[in-house]
Amino acid sequence: MTVSKTKAKLVDVARQLFAKMGVENTTMNDIALASKKGRRTLYTYFKSKEDIYMAVVESELDMLSDMMKRVAEKNISPDEKMIEMIYTRLDAVKEVVFRNGTLRANFFRDIWRVEKVRKRFDAKEILLFKDVLHPLRYVTDIVLKMHAKRTQMMLNALKMHSTCRVSSFAMPKARDSSWTSIWPRSGFAAS
Repeated sequence: MTVSKTKAKLVDVARQLFAKMGVENTTMNDIALASKKGRRTLYTYFKSKEDIYMAVVESELDMLSDMMKRVAEKNISPDEKMIEMIYTRLDAVKEVVFRNGTLRANFFRDIWRVEKVRKRFDAKEILLFKDVLHPLRYVTDIVLKMHAKRTQMMLNALKMHSTCRVSSFAMPKARDSSWTSIWPRSGFAAS
C-alpha cells in the first residue's frame, strides 16, 4: 500500500472508531488493530490521537470542498451556482453530523482545536465563491440587480415553501381589505 493510501486508511478507520466510540474512548492501539496496521505504522504517520483527530476533521472538510468545487464547475448561471453551493454545504454538514454520531459532540467540545483546520477550509471556500462571482464583475449594474432580485425571489419562495404548507395556506378573498393592505398596487385589489 502506498504512503497516501495507508494514511487515508488510518484516517478513515479512526473516523469510524471516533464516531462509534467517541474520541476519548478510542486509543491509538484501537486504531492500529482496526486498520490491521501496527502501532509503529500508525505512529509513523501520526504523533498522537489529537493529530489523527485533526486529520479526520481535515478529511471531512476536504470532501466538502470537493463537492462544492464540482458544483462550481457546473455549466449553470452564477446565481444558480451560489444557491446550489449553499445547499450542497448545508446538506454535507447535515450528512457529516448524522454519519459521525458521537464525533459531533467531541467536535463541538473541541471547537478551538478544529478552528485552525476550519480557517483553511474557509479561505478555500471564499476563493471558490469569488471564482463563481468573477464573471459577474464585468456585467452592467442592471443585470447584477436582476440577478440579485431573482436570487432573493428564489430564496423567499424556498423560505415560504419550507415554513408553510399549501393545504393550510388560505388566500384572502379579493374584496378582503387585508389583501389590499398587503399588496396595495399589485392589481389584486377588489375593483
